[in-house]
Amino acid sequence: MAAMNLHDYLTTTTQQELADRLGVTQGIISQWVLGRVPVPPERAAAIERATQGEVTRVELRPDVFGPLGIRRKRRNKNSPTPHGGDPGSA
Repeated sequence: MAAMNLHDYLTTTTQQELADRLGVTQGIISQWVLGRVPVPPERAAAIERATQGEVTRVELRPDVFGPLGIRRKRRNKNSPTPHGGDPGSA
C-alpha cells in the first residue's frame, strides 16, 4: 500500500475525527493540512499510528525521518570520523 498525504487521507475521515484520535484541536489539523505549521515529529509518528500507516511519518516529515526504507544509523563512538581521523583526537 502506498503512503498518502494528510490531505488525501482526510477525504476518508474528518479533521475533527482525526483530531479526537490524536488529542489535538481540529484547528491544528487544518494548519498542518494547509502547510501553515509543520507537523511536529512526535505528532507525525502519532498520525502514522492513528491512520494505521496510511499516512507515514516520512510523508509528513521527510526532513526528519528520511526516505522510506532508509534507517539513519548512529555513528559508533569507536567508528572512524567522517574525515577519516581518529575519533578520540581533536
